[in-house]
Amino acid sequence: MDKDQIIEQLKKFRKNDIPWRDGRLFSYVYFLDKETEEIGKLAYMEYLTENGIDATAFSSLKSMENETMHFCRQLLHGDENAVGTLTTGGTESILLAVKTARDRAKALNPDQEEFEMIVPETIHAAFYKAAHYFGVKAITVKVDDNSYKATAELIAPHINSNTVLIAASAMSYAYGVVDEIKTIGKLASQKNIPFHVDGCIGAFILATARVGGMKVEDFDFSIEGVTSISMDLHKYGYCPKGASVLMFKSDEYRKYQMFVCNDWTGYTFANTGILSSKTGGPIAAAWAVTNYIGEKRYSEIALKTIEVAQEIRKQLGAHPEIEILTDPNYSLIAFTTPNINIYALSDELKSRKWFAGLQFKHRHIPTNIHLTVAAHHFNNYQAFIKDVFEAIETVKKKNIPLLDMDLSQLTPADLPQVLGQLGVGEGELPAEMATINQALEQLPKPMSKALLVNFMQEMYK
Repeated sequence: MDKDQIIEQLKKFRKNDIPWRDGRLFSYVYFLDKETEEIGKLAYMEYLTENGIDATAFSSLKSMENETMHFCRQLLHGDENAVGTLTTGGTESILLAVKTARDRAKALNPDQEEFEMIVPETIHAAFYKAAHYFGVKAITVKVDDNSYKATAELIAPHINSNTVLIAASAMSYAYGVVDEIKTIGKLASQKNIPFHVDGCIGAFILATARVGGMKVEDFDFSIEGVTSISMDLHKYGYCPKGASVLMFKSDEYRKYQMFVCNDWTGYTFANTGILSSKTGGPIAAAWAVTNYIGEKRYSEIALKTIEVAQEIRKQLGAHPEIEILTDPNYSLIAFTTPNINIYALSDELKSRKWFAGLQFKHRHIPTNIHLTVAAHHFNNYQAFIKDVFEAIETVKKKNIPLLDMDLSQLTPADLPQVLGQLGVGEGELPAEMATINQALEQLPKPMSKALLVNFMQEMYK
């Protein structure tokens, strides 16, 4: 294939992708404007081939990363001892935070054989991935039934001699609230346990809104007991994927993040993160975009984002069929429809080219639709609200019943038949997902996991 043919084929590949530039997507992509996108692409492509494996070979990458960490340290109220690393995304930042806590515990208590971390039920799934990868048992605790916030009172009874980490969110992805970081931090400090604040989605917008004069809940290194924070730059920092920050209170903690191997016959092998070879593109792009936008404009964008999100919340909440879950004061919103088929509503919005996340019920928290509001929604959120109201009326008229099947007795051997009945075939999903989503929600969790693994295997063939 020649260059023109390759470009044409790439365009064909993209034809079924979700359109995101026009603000009809409420997750995955954060788009500010074409100028910022071009700056990010320019810097990324300048360093596409450079390898972040060795800062002594490409010292420019080290310089840009250190300057970016200085910017983030100021946002997070770290003192001169605070140190950070640019990772490939929030998941890597969280994986490294858990790995660091485990390795620190091993070093300080060589005889310790079991490792536990305490996480609220609203914590990001990446913590469970870390638990699985690193052999750290996740002790999941309930959040407050009304605020959906993790509290020190609910965490304290679960602390024991195996606890190597406590984690909380600022904000929680699912419901957009900041956990009670101050009291949890005090508890962690009293027990001498590292405390990680997952600010992957929330820390940047909270910090920059605070720069703009908004009073936000305390969540960062100004809080006693906070020892590490994760913060994505490729979300509300509007940097290209993948760029996240893992920052520690001091090197006394970060040293356990590093991996060095001198037990093989090759070159000196020393990594700050999980990857060894990696493109320098995200490092250069993060440096370029954060400098291009700057603290003042970031604060203006953050305040505008929260203003728009709260207007969406206000208008949706005024509709008689809509209930806003808990009290989200920032940029993330979750809403449900107690008397309307929420699964069918999700499909109806998708048919109108709006793409929002569907979150399954958990304990007393009902199935809901999740919105991540960002800059690309500034000019079209009123159209979205209008379509939500119209979609509700359409679903009411269709009167689509909820799934009426007993799925509790299914076994793994039944999976192929179940997938077929749900309209799933050869790694493809039907346009309407209401029945599939209800089945996933109702299936026993081991079964739904097996079903999803089966589907992913079919999809990547």
